[in-house]
Amino acid sequence: MKRNILITSVGRRVELIEAFVEAANSLCNSEVFGTDMNPEMSSAGRFVSSCFIVPRANANGYIDKLLEICEDYKIGLIIPTLDTELLALAQNQELFNKAGVSVVISDLELVSKCRDKRLTSILFTELKIPIPKELDLTGKEFPIFGKPISGSLSQGLVIIKNKSEITDEILSKRDEMVFMEYISPSHFDEYTIDAYYNKNSECKCLVPWRRIEVRGGEISKGITNKGSIYSDLVRLLNHVKGARGVLTIQVFAHKKTGHLKGIEINPRFGGGFPLSNAAGAKYAEYIVKEYILDQQIDFYDQWKDKLKMTRYDKAIYF
Repeated sequence: MKRNILITSVGRRVELIEAFVEAANSLCNSEVFGTDMNPEMSSAGRFVSSCFIVPRANANGYIDKLLEICEDYKIGLIIPTLDTELLALAQNQELFNKAGVSVVISDLELVSKCRDKRLTSILFTELKIPIPKELDLTGKEFPIFGKPISGSLSQGLVIIKNKSEITDEILSKRDEMVFMEYISPSHFDEYTIDAYYNKNSECKCLVPWRRIEVRGGEISKGITNKGSIYSDLVRLLNHVKGARGVLTIQVFAHKKTGHLKGIEINPRFGGGFPLSNAAGAKYAEYIVKEYILDQQIDFYDQWKDKLKMTRYDKAIYF
């Protein structure tokens, strides 16, 4: 049986790698491998058994290269981490299954909805979570918040305060963007939710944490929160059709009423997952138990509340 684990696009995700290495060593004596476009300069690539160079996810040969690595190194489990590779892996789940490899990823339909911000809004509506009101550049309502339809890492975001700020560049990209009401941080707190779904798309753990400070689209300071919105989130996100593994969900919650507005859903580990992991949401262990050891995962809500995280940079020399 193939029992080793391959984590794609490891980049700087050292803490995620460490979580899987710990789970693999303690539960099933498996090895953890990684991929990257430039393994030599990947920080996390120094923490796996081997890190393999692969082409871009949209390039010819990407899937074939992954299958080759799986065959050569007895890989039975693939953990995707990058937005741009999600569709390719979801589209080829059956191909990997035939090779004896499980890709821990949601169904193609759900991944497609998450990758297109217009469809994500429909998904939130299906989950009965309100979304920000969609606005038109020709209207009179400002400020307007705009983001790319398939963007990530907070790239390409714009805040338009009035009509005079609608530039030719914004107009040229209007078909590639979604425009909506601006959610003011003076009235709303921004939360990320790390949720784990089993093979039956049932939520087995859900950790909301408030984003205190963000750098380069990724959390640098945050705090877990089992406050008034937790019970609503558990109820609303109890089952998400087609979900498997980790969903990283972003919402705004009104500071006074707790009223939610859904923003994004990413069907992968997010950059802030180490905070949830430190709080006791051991998703790497869940994955090893469910996909390698064929064990059932029970619902878990005893993670540590009000755990704060602040990050710093650390160098690796080689």
